[in-house]
Formats: sequence, C-alpha cells, structure tokens
Amino acid sequence: MAGKQRKQKSKAADHGISGWEWLVLALFTFYLALWPFQFAFFNGAGLHSDSQMFFEEKTYYGIILGIPALLLVLIKVAGNTKWEKRHLIGCIALVWPLLYFIHSFHAESTYLNRIAFHNSILLYSFFVLGIVVSGLKQVLRKLIHLYYGVGSIVVLYSFAYLLGNRYRLDALSFNEGVRLTSIFTYANAYAAFLVTMLLIALYQLISPNKHWIRLAYAFMLVPIGVSLLLTLSRGAILMLPVIAVIVLLLVNIKKQLQILIYAALAFIPSFAIQSFLADKGLEVYNRIQTQLSENQPIKNISFFASESITGWLLIIGTALALTAVIYWLSQYMDKTEVGEKSHRHARFYIPILLVCMAIIGFVILRAGLLNSILPDQISDRFNNFSFNTHSVLERYTFYKDAITIWQENKWLGGGGGTWEALYDHVQSYPYMSSQPHSYIVELFLDTGIIGLVIIVGGVLYLIGNFIVRLSRGAIQGGADYLLFLLIPVSLLLHSVIDFEMSYMFFSIIVFFSIGVLAGQQREAIFHERRGGNLQRAKYGMVAVWGVMTIYLFIGGINSFAAHSNYNKSIGMMYAQQPFNQLNDKLEEGLTRVHGHPFLLRQLSQNYIAAFQQTGEQQYAVTARKYVDELLAAEPNSSMGIKARYQIAIAEGDLEEAVVAMDLAISTYPYEIGYYEQAITNRAKLWDAANSAEDSKAKLEQEQAISRIVAQYDEYKQKLADIPKAISYIRVFELSDQVKGIVEKIEQ
Repeated sequence: MAGKQRKQKSKAADHGISGWEWLVLALFTFYLALWPFQFAFFNGAGLHSDSQMFFEEKTYYGIILGIPALLLVLIKVAGNTKWEKRHLIGCIALVWPLLYFIHSFHAESTYLNRIAFHNSILLYSFFVLGIVVSGLKQVLRKLIHLYYGVGSIVVLYSFAYLLGNRYRLDALSFNEGVRLTSIFTYANAYAAFLVTMLLIALYQLISPNKHWIRLAYAFMLVPIGVSLLLTLSRGAILMLPVIAVIVLLLVNIKKQLQILIYAALAFIPSFAIQSFLADKGLEVYNRIQTQLSENQPIKNISFFASESITGWLLIIGTALALTAVIYWLSQYMDKTEVGEKSHRHARFYIPILLVCMAIIGFVILRAGLLNSILPDQISDRFNNFSFNTHSVLERYTFYKDAITIWQENKWLGGGGGTWEALYDHVQSYPYMSSQPHSYIVELFLDTGIIGLVIIVGGVLYLIGNFIVRLSRGAIQGGADYLLFLLIPVSLLLHSVIDFEMSYMFFSIIVFFSIGVLAGQQREAIFHERRGGNLQRAKYGMVAVWGVMTIYLFIGGINSFAAHSNYNKSIGMMYAQQPFNQLNDKLEEGLTRVHGHPFLLRQLSQNYIAAFQQTGEQQYAVTARKYVDELLAAEPNSSMGIKARYQIAIAEGDLEEAVVAMDLAISTYPYEIGYYEQAITNRAKLWDAANSAEDSKAKLEQEQAISRIVAQYDEYKQKLADIPKAISYIRVFELSDQVKGIVEKIEQ
C-alpha cells in the first residue's frame, strides 16, 4: 500500500512534463552548456576588426539554435485546437525579421545585415517559443534552476581567472583598478549577467522552495556579490537601486523586507573581502602583462599554491558562513507575519524610502565620506564619477554621431550593422568603436523610426500589459512569472547605455522572457467564427515558420562552410601549399556566401601578392576583379578602398593610387595613414613633374597637397575642442617625414 502511494506521488510530481516539454528543456540545456565556450555568442566585432571571422563562427553557433526553437514552436502550434491572443502576437512579431529582410536588397552593409537578419529570426523564434511555453510553470521553474546552475559554474570558474589558475585573453582588464570580465571579456557585460544571477538568488530565497534548494541559492550570494564589485561597473551598481525599486513594487511588505535583508547580507561580506581579492587579481594581471611584454608563454598558478588557495578559501569560507546565517534567519523570517492590510499604500513605503536612501547614499559616496570604509577601488571609482568622465563623454559623442548617420535613413534605417558601416565616416574624433553603446541607438540606426516604434513600442506594451494584469490579479500564479519580468527589464535598462544585447546570450534570454510575458494574453480569438479560420491561421503560420526554419538551416550551413573554407585557406597559406588550391577554398566559400568581404579581401590580397612576386599581368587582372567585387559588396567599408590602393601601387599606377587616397581621405577624415599615403604619392608625382619641367602638373600636385593639408589642419583643430577627459588610441599627427615633404613642396 505504501509503495503504491509513493508511486502515485512520483507520478504527480512528474505530471505535466511531456515529451515536447523535455525537448524544450533539452534545447535550453544545450544552449546554456554552449554559451560559455562561445564568448556568449558575441555579435559585434564588425568589419573594422580581423577578429570578426573568429566571432562570426561564435555568432552562428547561437543563430542555429533558432532552428530547433522554430521546430518546437511549429510542432506545438500545429496541434493546437484553439487560437488565442498570444498566438496573434506571435504573428504580428514577424514584422521584426521582416524589417531586416527588406534591407537585404539595400543595406549600408550587406554582410552585417545578413547576420542581423539571421539573428532577428533567432530572437523571434525564442520569443515565440516563450509564448508557447508561457503556461508551463514546471518547465519555467526548471529553466530558472538550470540557468542559475550553469551561471553559478561560470561565476565560480571566473575566480580562476582572477587568482591565476586559468588564462583567457582580457578576462582581466585594468581601468582605475583591475576589473574582472570573465568569459565575456567585457566588465559591464559580466556585471549585467551577475545582476540577473543576483535577482534570481534573492527571489528564490523568498519563494517556497525546498531547504536544500534555498541553501544552494544562498551559497552563491557572496560569489555573485563580490564578483559584481570586482567588475567595477558603475553602470550596473548605479542601476541596482532602480531595479531594486521595481522588484520591491511587485511584492508584498514581508518579501520586501526579506529581499533587503538578504541583499544587505550578501554585500556586507562581499565588501569586506573585495580588497583582498582585488589585490590578488592585480598581482595576476601584472604578471600576465609582464609575460606578454617579454613574449613568454602565460604560466598558470596551481590551485593549491599559497597565492591562490588563500583566495579560494576566503571566498568559499565566507559563502558558507553566510549560508549558515541565512539558513538560521530564514527559519525565523518564514514564520514572521507582517501586517499590511490596514494601510492601503503600505507596499510603497519601503520603495520610496529606498529611493531616498539611494540618492543620499550617492551624494555621500561622491563626497568621499565613506572612503575610509569602502575598498579603495570602489571609492575611487565612485569619487571619479561625473558627467565629465571619459565614459560619459564618449557615449555622448557616439550618440551625437549616430544622429548624423540616422539622418541618411530616417524612416527604415540602414539595415543591420549601420553604425559599424558608417561611424568612421562621421566620427567627431578618431575613436574606434564597433558598437554605439546603446541598444536603442542601434535599433534606431538599423530600423529607423518605424522599426524603433514597432520593436521598442512592442516590448514596452508587452511588459506594461503584463504588469497591469499582474497588479489586477488577472494572472493565475503571477509570482511564478516575476523573474521573467525582472531579468529582461534589468538587461534592457543596462543596454540603454551599453551593448549587452550584442551578446546573443543576453538577447535570447530577453526575448524569450518577453515571450513568456506575452503568453499571458490568453483571450480566445476565432471562438465565434467558423473553424476554417482557425485552421487557415494555424497552418498559415506553420508554413511561414517552416520556411524560416529551412532558410535558417541553409543560411547557417552556408556560413559555417564559408568560414571553414576561409580557415582552411589561411592554414594552407601558412603551410605554403599550392597557390591555386588555397584560392579554390576561398572561391568555394564565396559560392556559399556571396559577397563575403573577408573572403574577397583575402582573394584580392593573394592575387596582388602573386602579381608583385611574378609580374604576371593575369594575376593583376584577377586581383582587380576581386577588388571590384569587394567595392560592390561593401562600398562603405575601407577594405575596398585599401585593396584598390594596393593594386594601384603594385602596378605602379600612382595616378589611380592618389585618386583612391583622395576618396579615402574624404570618406574617413580621421585616418592619418590615408593623409600620409596621399601626400607621399603626390610628392612622387610632383618630383616627376619637376624633373620633366611640367609646371602645370607640378602646380596641380602642389594644389592637391595644399587641399590635403588644409583638411588635415581643419580636423586637427577640431580635436583641440575635444574635452581633455576623452582619450583616443588612434594618433592623428603627421609624421616628421611627411611634414618634411610638405615643407619642401611649399617652399
């Protein structure tokens, strides 16, 4: 009898987890296991960076996840017997990838828009998947646990970078102190991830979970808290009070108090151990920099070495101590009742108080009154914060330059990657940034006013609609969905001033979660009409999703094939294999992805090099063919102009070379190399005219050089007006040799 009861309980526990739902969990397990090894599917290196080919592969590992997501949606919806408002929202959201599809015919960067179009299908697929699974609370709870479990491994593993047990390029950076960037290699992105982990941990601690589950969440509070402090991310830390207020407004007074107490308990010990760990990280960072400067291999420290184990013991010991405190405290707090029914607006008191405390706390921090208490890195970071810091001024400049770009394509934008394609055409000083540092600005440039209204307006509507329904009690078990509100809101808030959404790991989470919120709109449609309308709508959407799945599959396969052929060609070149064979690989890649700029550039460089070595004209002709294709494929990229200049120099055609550099100077006014090449080559033409006693040609070159110098002086003067807080890596100063050429000609 007892055995039978146990079996019944077991069946009840597993009730609701169907085969389809296990497939959803399998997809997310694969996704969460994959992203730490793929740089969080970063999609943002761009045309200016040779690392784009490295990150393109990582991007497509993320994009192909849209294939199983769409298949799962297709299977589920095909079996639906009713059509609800949430399904209609999924249909309307097709406008999103459609915006990028339209730009496939004319974009500022065809290559980047192609990736953006594939990415939009991926995010749409997870958005619709969120809609479909929105009512499956068991699945959603398991997804939260799964996310947190993998995230905890990432957080703990990241300390191996800090303590020198493992090495990854840029996992530690330095800016007003050592900064932990982890697998994201960008401190603000890691901070955004840690905020999502903190939200989950705090919310799960106040939720009715089993004791061992709550203890697992409690244990990670210190590692998460101290990691957040070690990122030195001002944006994330300043955003915390905003997110905290949103969280508190959505729960009752008892849970408000619990959240604040647990958060305080997390950060007090985190502040206490931050300095010690920061010093350890600084030692590791300095050692790595020394080894890199001396071209030595990076040597990792043993986990059990004294300089490492002390850090690990401090982290684990502090985490265990806090876990014990929370275990004891939670037993008391769970039994404590807090009266709030007598006061209608009682739940607003604590959020209002928190806002006041945050403002006062910020003023105190800025005044330096807590310097003796806070870790040096933290106090210095906040003391230096103002609207006159380089990060604020740089972002302001990016946004101002973005407005200039937007004016070229106001309504529909310039397609995916518009900022990356055009920023160096209009930049206010010689910065390098493949990202506009704002998701809003990125959407604004890519999709114009229409796209911004549709996408941002749609997101705001879905979030707002969910909050209204939740406040009215219209969502059954609404508390189970709060994390799917808080996580995307926290990420989107931070992405307003940064580029977290360029990490597809984040964008998948955001739009899946918003899909879960949209899925709460369950009003039936077609309920008073003939069943034929339902069938037509259902199978129409299934057909569309099927086409999108096939397209994404073909696009993904072609991209991987092109990337593979590129890598094989580079490997063959280093192995000094036959010239024709390595070019065949590149040409084979072009049959998969037409107009791929990096393949075209490599082909043009190969044939230019062959022409320079052999002098055979057929190589020059072939090189020009690929240069022309590169210019046609990516007219806004400097790759084409550089290739055109290289072939002209190789053929000894200085006239064409100076024309190419004149175009380059007018298009990229802050690239000093173009000025120097233009002046140097025109000086050669001037010498030739002088030797031939051709006064007309000589005067023509003198006037051309004067125009180049005048433009250089104009842009040099603009730099004098740039705030001193802004620093830039690219030098904008003519070399002494070129200055000597100018002086000689002007005499």
